Amino acid sequence: MSRQNKDKKMCIKCLKEKNPERDFYKSYSKWHGDGLLPYCKACLKENLDEDDINSIREVMRVLDRPYFHEAWEKAKKSKSDTLGKYLKDIALNFKEETYDNSDFINKANIRVYEEHLKGSEISDDLTLKWGSGYTPLEIQQLEKFYDDMIRANDITTPQHKAQLELLCKVYLEQNKALAEKRIGDFKNLNSQYNQILRDSGFRPIDKQGGGESVGIRTFSQIWEEIERDGFIKPAPIEENQDIVDKTIMYMANYTRKLLNLQSLESPPDDTPKVSDQ
Repeated sequence: MSRQNKDKKMCIKCLKEKNPERDFYKSYSKWHGDGLLPYCKACLKENLDEDDINSIREVMRVLDRPYFHEAWEKAKKSKSDTLGKYLKDIALNFKEETYDNSDFINKANIRVYEEHLKGSEISDDLTLKWGSGYTPLEIQQLEKFYDDMIRANDITTPQHKAQLELLCKVYLEQNKALAEKRIGDFKNLNSQYNQILRDSGFRPIDKQGGGESVGIRTFSQIWEEIERDGFIKPAPIEENQDIVDKTIMYMANYTRKLLNLQSLESPPDDTPKVSDQ
C-alpha cells in the first residue's frame, strides 16, 4: 500500500483524498486535531436540505455544532455557501458551543419546535409596514420599540409615524452592529439614530409638559406652565429658634474669645425671633 499523500486529507464519508484547505470546513472542536471537519464540503452539502429542519439537525448533530434559527436564516439569505457562511458566523461568538446548545434542545420534541417556526411566519401587514428581509425575532423587536415610542410620545400624523418607523429600523441595525462588534458601523448608525431623534422631536427634552421636560427650559415654556397650572406659592421656610440662638451665640463667643472676653452662657437679648419675621 502506498503511503498517503501528506498534502491531502481523506473524507471519512466518501473516503476520498482531497485538498484540505479547499474541500474541508474549519473546525474548532478539541476532537479535530488538524483544525478541520472530518467530512468534506461535498458530502455535507449532498446530505443537507437547507429547508428541512430534520436534515439540518442531522448535519449539526454529526458536526456537533449548535443550530440557531436566526443565524441559519441569515446565512440562507447570503449569496454564498449557506453551510459555510453559517459555520463561519457562529464561530465568531459561539466557538465553544456544541449541538446541545441548539435552539430546539430542551423542547418536548422536534414537532413542537417546527410548530413554533410555523407560528413565527410574518404577516402581510407587518411585511408591508417594515419591508422584507427581517426575521420574526427582528419584527418583534421593531414592533416593541415602535409601541414603546407610541406610548411615550404624541405621535398622530403620518409624517411622524413614518419617521418613527425609520427610527425603529436604525435602532435595530445599530444594536445588531454593536452585537457583532462592527464598531465603525455602530458609530455611524448611532449618529443617524440621534439625528432622527432630534429632527422628529422624540427626545425627552423636546416634550412640552412641565412634568416631563428635562434640561434647560425657555421662558415661554415656563410662562406656559404658569398659565396652565397657576402660580404655586413656595412652601414657607420653618426655622427652629433654638438653632438660631445657638448659631448666634456660637458666633458671638468666637469673637469674644479672640478679644479675651468671657463667653456667653445664653444668647444676647437682641437675638432676632423667628416669629417676628
